[in-house]
Amino acid sequence: MRTEELIGLLRAPDQSGQGRVEQTAYGGPNIERLAALDAHASSLRSYSLLTVPGLLQDPEYGMHVIRAALPRLPDHELRRRALMKSARAVSFLERARRGEVRAAFVLGEQSLAHAPGLDAVEAHRKQLRRLLAMTDIQSLSVQILPFHTVPPQFASQFSLWAFAKEPDREAELARKAVGYCESIMGGSYSTRLDDMATMHSTFADLVSLAWPPSRSRSHIAELLGEAT
Repeated sequence: MRTEELIGLLRAPDQSGQGRVEQTAYGGPNIERLAALDAHASSLRSYSLLTVPGLLQDPEYGMHVIRAALPRLPDHELRRRALMKSARAVSFLERARRGEVRAAFVLGEQSLAHAPGLDAVEAHRKQLRRLLAMTDIQSLSVQILPFHTVPPQFASQFSLWAFAKEPDREAELARKAVGYCESIMGGSYSTRLDDMATMHSTFADLVSLAWPPSRSRSHIAELLGEAT
């Protein structure tokens, strides 16, 4: 069997409704596309095992995360992407405070216990203070997945957006939700019903395995040496 045929066997028979967003994770165009989803979504579910999710990141912490993930990135591009991610987070939080979007976040305990680099200790502590403050936003839910828990599907991170039904048309479910995840090969999205079902059930399992919001908030406060 030829190499092309072997590779062809790996290809799913139906690849409609899914694809790669761009080659390099955290790229500028990708941040803009995700920000557009944030601006129109009625709800968001986001999970990250190793770092605080981008929408909850403090700008300084976010810069350290980008540098850790992409150590060969030039400094000027690092700063540009960090500014774009910060603007995206600010816009999202403004919508959340106005109650225009409901969001649920699940973070791995690892993301809170370890700074994203030896030079990021103070930025990490600043991030924890920001995260604690965000637990007061009524439309946001923040939960922590304990160290010892094996994530369902061995998931490391993904996000799900849902959109309100358009009043002038009957949109299919696949048109009203989109899932996104990143790997070393870049960011990928899907609107396929089977993928949406898998991601929704996986997130539901993560929520059930994670500490409830009240305990999660207390844990963040304990890391900061504060009482709740």
